Amino acid sequence: MAEQIPKTSLTERRNGENALTLNEIKNLRSDNTPSHIHGPEATFVHPQMEAVKINDHIVERNAQAQTSKRTDPLQVLPTELWLHIMVDVIGPDSVNVLPLLLVSRHWWNVLLGTSSLWTNFYIRDIPSEDGDLTVELLPLSKDLPLSVTVEIPSAAMNRTHRIWEEIDRIRDLTFKRSPQRIRSQSPVDVGAMERFYDSVFLHLCYFKTLPSIETLTMDHAFDYYSLSMVEPRFPATPKLKAIHFWCLTTGSFSNISTENLEFLSASSPLETLYACLTPVKRLKRIVLTQAGQEASYVSSTSNIKSEELPLLEAVEFYQNSPLSMRFLLSVPDSHLREVHIKLDWGELQTLAPLFSNLPQLDHLHLIFKIPTSEMANYELPLPPLPRLRTLELEQQAIVPIVVEPGQKAGSAPAQAIFSSLFDACRTSATSVQNFLLVLHESIPTAGLLQLLEQMNRIVVLELKGTFAPVAKRVVVLPSIEDLSLSNQGLLALAEFPNVMQLVVATKGEAMDILPPLKAPRLRKLSLHSKLAPMLRQDMVPDLQNLTWIDPGGGCASVVRHLHSLTTLKFDHSSPRKECNDLCELILRYPYSCRSLKALEMRAYPEWDILFHMLLRRNFLGEQGIAPIATLKLPGYPGISLLEPLTELLDGIYPKHIPPIADLSLNAVDGPYFDVDVYGTPHSLEETVADPFPDLTSLGCEDCIDCRMNCDQPYERHDRSLYEMEKAKEIDMNVQDPTEVPPLEGSDPPLPAELQTWFDGWSIRRRSWYAKWQKFDFHSRRKGSCERHDYNELVIVTGSMLQGIPYESNEISLLHHQLEPPSMEQPSRDNRVEVDLVNSMRALVETEQIKGAVQLEGKSGSVS
Repeated sequence: MAEQIPKTSLTERRNGENALTLNEIKNLRSDNTPSHIHGPEATFVHPQMEAVKINDHIVERNAQAQTSKRTDPLQVLPTELWLHIMVDVIGPDSVNVLPLLLVSRHWWNVLLGTSSLWTNFYIRDIPSEDGDLTVELLPLSKDLPLSVTVEIPSAAMNRTHRIWEEIDRIRDLTFKRSPQRIRSQSPVDVGAMERFYDSVFLHLCYFKTLPSIETLTMDHAFDYYSLSMVEPRFPATPKLKAIHFWCLTTGSFSNISTENLEFLSASSPLETLYACLTPVKRLKRIVLTQAGQEASYVSSTSNIKSEELPLLEAVEFYQNSPLSMRFLLSVPDSHLREVHIKLDWGELQTLAPLFSNLPQLDHLHLIFKIPTSEMANYELPLPPLPRLRTLELEQQAIVPIVVEPGQKAGSAPAQAIFSSLFDACRTSATSVQNFLLVLHESIPTAGLLQLLEQMNRIVVLELKGTFAPVAKRVVVLPSIEDLSLSNQGLLALAEFPNVMQLVVATKGEAMDILPPLKAPRLRKLSLHSKLAPMLRQDMVPDLQNLTWIDPGGGCASVVRHLHSLTTLKFDHSSPRKECNDLCELILRYPYSCRSLKALEMRAYPEWDILFHMLLRRNFLGEQGIAPIATLKLPGYPGISLLEPLTELLDGIYPKHIPPIADLSLNAVDGPYFDVDVYGTPHSLEETVADPFPDLTSLGCEDCIDCRMNCDQPYERHDRSLYEMEKAKEIDMNVQDPTEVPPLEGSDPPLPAELQTWFDGWSIRRRSWYAKWQKFDFHSRRKGSCERHDYNELVIVTGSMLQGIPYESNEISLLHHQLEPPSMEQPSRDNRVEVDLVNSMRALVETEQIKGAVQLEGKSGSVS
């Protein structure tokens, strides 16, 4: 085994003393470029050609890292602190440790020697390579407890899977639906939910006992829980502490081990559960979900003493009969610290006096049913709650809201009842520090302002609702530091001199202005883009972080003179126009936003604008102008873009940067619009047999834009329509819905050729849209594949770790050609490490070659 591990160092490889060993990759250099790759399409190379570029990139960047002056954090931080950081980088799957092994020999030794980093296993809904990898990584965890997540369906649902041989060590077990199932099934599909629970239950019944299980979780993303699938043959769970999203009934308590249970979900009516709870002495938290009536099982609290109940600390009650909480709330000197209840106003009036038995209550969440029924002379007897720190008052959302004929939503009775609620809170909830108010009927503004003045310890305030008209009155709320509003209405009625974070989610229908902000300490602002034209520099002199909600309306240009701004975000599913507008603004006027360092864009900008913006901004060499060093994007682009991009972000002038024409939209005309452009093979064997097969053009829009091969088929394609449209001229008179108005000029002036190029960018964008319109008549590509996630963005920095996930060409080539730390003859202690290296190499030989680097993991610093 030791003979298979390279004994040459990276330095020796860099100096050419030991060349690459894969002859097929060496032979794929310039001589074998396929004839169909030429001109702008040259950026779309065959997968193995792409592999050559990846390898060159890795070797060169690692060589630079060997001699750079960057400090290895493992050399300066205590190892324990560094390992804590690594836990966050790695996430819930120990497979993510593999790329980190290649950073340096020191990292290799520390990571492989830390068994706790190899205890998390995430078994996905993909073919069996993951299972094989699990086999190799399990020994690295030694005898430590395991945390296992299993997607359904997956290979791990077979009881012969290797992971179940370690059932005695599994402490935390989670079953979840695969992302594909979540996307394809409705969240209210009860049949699919029941099938999910059935498959989990049947699988667990293979085992007589789950001896080490402490937490069992059903992470299914349905809107409902199963009423109960815990039947008599459920395996013994002597150490079970928590069972999440798996609701028990009175008939199923006897089927599980409850002596150590600290958390559970139940779906039987609370009246029937009191007798079942008395033996569960360690129970701390219970969630009571919506339930039907159990006519066959009726219980009473007459024979139960309050001291027999467990010392609960938290209760979440979402059933139909909140008055069944009376017995629980009547326990004197209760240990309850957190209470969530869904109820109507009459039920609250009955239960409120019982809160006096909760001296330790810290968190109260009341969910009110809607619409509000009229109640004459409503008064709320709410006792003082001296320890209450978090108060949430929320109306249950029902659309549309049903109101009586001739009655306006939120007039009387809601206004009177809300006012009574606010009056009660003014005397009983004066110690609140976190306050959430969500009302779907209009808010009595005067009463709310009085309440906020009285709650003079509030630090975090979140308000959602419509404010009733009120006479002009401005109150000062100095304690609030974090403020979130559904619209700008409250800003006209209150001043927040110490607010540091502010969110204004929408533009109020009745307000056309953004009231002047008097918030000198404001550092973080999230603002709806419709309010962008009203934002002035003098309002936010020290603003550092700005998020545009639902970008549009020219919001990109507003930031030009916000020179304290360090981070700018576009929060929308695909704000491509706004991202391009910002890049063009900084390209033409690079002194804009002098402190700007990071951009978060939920879209891919046009690469020619982004690259030349970075070339201009990051190499000004002027004091006081911050280079842009961090980007967040929906995914990593192909290596031909990623390599120069990371160098630009690192302040290094790229050695190889594509010509501007190859960065533009026109560069992907052929791969995008020509249905005869070749696709990509699917495996190493297919590549060897026929390096350039004649396949129909494949690929999602985002992969083509990112210069990556992709095997996503068309969503639709009509060959006959394509042949009919092929000979027709393109209609340049079409109207682009994201029409980009041309900008003029630049300061300092751009070189003449660049000025001409970017002055014509608007015309090229219109031309692209005209081609897309013609193409869409006969064909449509999928917008994005799994490589691109518009919710969980990836980070690109100059010092990013170039390996990212294990399932990529880049990592494959690293394991195949770069050395792990050299070892002599393996001892008993390092045999697992040797087996790991060999298994990784074997996996490279058998795994499918992907068309480009599928970079989906985390980025970090390398030394």
